[in-house]
Amino acid sequence: MRHVIFHLHLFKNAGSSFDSVLRESFPGRWEEREFRFTRKRLPYDEIENWIRDTTDMRAYSSHTARLPMPDIEDVNIIPVMFIRHPLIRLYSGYRYEVNQDAQTPGAIMAKKVDFGDYIRWRIRRPLDSSIRNFQANRLTHLLRPERGRVTEKDDMEALALEALNRLPFIGFVEKFELSLQMLAKQVSRYGLELKVSDQRDNVNSDLNISTEDRIAVIRADIGEELFQKYCDKNAVDLKIYDIVRSWYGLT
Repeated sequence: MRHVIFHLHLFKNAGSSFDSVLRESFPGRWEEREFRFTRKRLPYDEIENWIRDTTDMRAYSSHTARLPMPDIEDVNIIPVMFIRHPLIRLYSGYRYEVNQDAQTPGAIMAKKVDFGDYIRWRIRRPLDSSIRNFQANRLTHLLRPERGRVTEKDDMEALALEALNRLPFIGFVEKFELSLQMLAKQVSRYGLELKVSDQRDNVNSDLNISTEDRIAVIRADIGEELFQKYCDKNAVDLKIYDIVRSWYGLT
């Protein structure tokens, strides 16, 4: 039986830092690849073939791969996803796009407006998933009746919470080192040695400032009305965040 870690790399959720851990832990045996999912194109077979054909690999990473993981004979796939406060995640993404040398709509807009107007712009885009329960949406793929099927809003919370409890490991960005320690202990039973490190890559904020203080500053900056509107759009993500936060001993 081959045991492998599969990192579902959510944008601005300490993914670059975790990829560095995987790269260092499994030199020459870690790969990353991206996939193009659309409503009509669901390349789960490409993910399966990637894992099946790279028998020397022990870890994989992808921003765009989706749950569920493929069922491959004699391969035990351990999916890993990190959760973060959704407002801090979005703000980190905004700061990244402000400095990004790219011509994507987000990068172009971030350079023109402040964070409040950036939120308003994304909310006005009806198909913009980055502003609407992004993490919950990614979790729901595990339990959708058909792979890739769009989930009704009423079902999102139930599916996301069920997925949260079914997945073998959920990391917590605010407790990154503790997350690594817990994962290292879990995968060691499969002969996988994860090197725990508190080094953080691609970070654009002061790690010494608490999440609560960051939220307070952003809340004051964007105003109460917009803050509440954002929270309403991300109610499931906020619930998921609170649950994972409690798992890591924070109340």
